Amino acid sequence: MKMVKRILGMFLILSLITVSLSSCGKSNSITGMWYNEDGEVLNVQEDGTYNYEREYGTGTWKILDDKTTIEFKDFYGETTNIEIMEEDIGVKIKYHGEYFYKDAYPSDEEISENKEKNAQTIDAFAGLSYEVTGISPYCQLTINNQGCSEEVRQYVSYQLDKERYANGDTAVITATLNANTGDSAYKLESTTSNYKITGQSEYLTSVDGYDLTKLKAELSDYITACFAKAQTPYWSELFGKSVYDVHSVSKTDGDVYFSSLKLDKNAENIEFVNRLSFTYKITYKTTDGTEVFYACISAVNIMKTADGSIKWGSENADDFDFIAQNAEGSIENCVTTLIMCNKDNFNISKVAV
Repeated sequence: MKMVKRILGMFLILSLITVSLSSCGKSNSITGMWYNEDGEVLNVQEDGTYNYEREYGTGTWKILDDKTTIEFKDFYGETTNIEIMEEDIGVKIKYHGEYFYKDAYPSDEEISENKEKNAQTIDAFAGLSYEVTGISPYCQLTINNQGCSEEVRQYVSYQLDKERYANGDTAVITATLNANTGDSAYKLESTTSNYKITGQSEYLTSVDGYDLTKLKAELSDYITACFAKAQTPYWSELFGKSVYDVHSVSKTDGDVYFSSLKLDKNAENIEFVNRLSFTYKITYKTTDGTEVFYACISAVNIMKTADGSIKWGSENADDFDFIAQNAEGSIENCVTTLIMCNKDNFNISKVAV
């Protein structure tokens, strides 16, 4: 009679367990075969034991007082609390960091469709800010996501359509959701956004229509100073040429050329991106007689700032300096060897200023 009571008691306990878990998923209980992504089986048995083929020995399980949490204790006594979760694609539990599905693990297609269906939509561009640096057409765009949501900062990355921009260009920013978003599923409200580049200082690609009064005044002062410094009874320098015992210096104006770096060339490997070159025949007198050479004097990296003013400089935009070179033979040789020699990288034209 005691044996019958024990059997009936065990049956009643198992029935209560089954009923208490019936609302947790499509399956009626924790008991049964559970499969992980690798096809490994967690076999939960009705007698309160379980086996996992990756672990040694037999573990035990029981329902805790909250009636929804199940405690698994492995062969070595380590416990793991488990809750049954129901999804459209099946019933699952999480054991030692892995998901196990009842009866069969869903296919990749089922998982993907379910993730897309239940994904939370996030706006990758809400709160995004931009900073433009550099001089057109070599501006760079920097993206700052500090004003975005936590999910965006953690799971979204951005790419630009190119590395350099000019005033008037529209940058295309592409947002990409990371493949791994943990246990949460997200989808992007939109994947691209545009940002127009405006208001940056820009290098001149032509001198037509620009007021170069300041540049020509600075050039005149530069030449006058060079002439004065060269007129000594000693060795000195005149536009890069060593001269001695100079009594007087004069110049004859030649043509003026404007050089602008071709857009398909890499500005990082070039000394300047544009230059306005003035050519001259230089005549100077010494005790021994009259000497002649030819000079090319250039203002480089000429730009228009955001307020419309013109600046230039070999190192900085506020240098307002000039680069002087010299050649022998003729004014044509000066133009050929000092200006036209750069025609492979620059668009070069004769200009009137």
